[in-house]
Amino acid sequence: MAQTTQIAKSALPRGFKILLGISLAVNLAVAGLMAGAFVRKGPGGPMGGNAQVNYARPYIQALPHDQRREVFEALRPAKGGADRVERRAHYADVATILRSDTFDRAAIEVVLAKQSASTLDAQSAGQTQWLNIIEKMNIEERRAYADGIEDALKRGPKRKPKQMQSN
Repeated sequence: MAQTTQIAKSALPRGFKILLGISLAVNLAVAGLMAGAFVRKGPGGPMGGNAQVNYARPYIQALPHDQRREVFEALRPAKGGADRVERRAHYADVATILRSDTFDRAAIEVVLAKQSASTLDAQSAGQTQWLNIIEKMNIEERRAYADGIEDALKRGPKRKPKQMQSN
């Protein structure tokens, strides 16, 4: 008679599965950012290698100066999130991890997750402030603002003059 052996299924702890999911999301986000940067700015990219693409640019550019300043003030993360020192520390952490004898992918993923959270916090604050501004507009102001967004799209980003290159 043939004996059957039971193979125990190794169950991963739920927390580990969540961590793997977060790790995958961060990896995909980084890969997407790199691919997007190459497509937009890389050789032969559709943006000609010069454009700085930012989905919020037309929205911000169409606002009056004082309201633009309000949105930019909301982007300053010092009060609610990572300040400049903390952001620089994240880069230093990655550099330290990269210099170690063995590559610790998980440690870098933790730092990238912190950087991503900080970026998303700032983006959310900027969006909230922008929505607060739009919400206060009457219909005529909103229609004029919509025209301004279309004009900003037609103009494109403000370009800085190319610096002279020395040979």
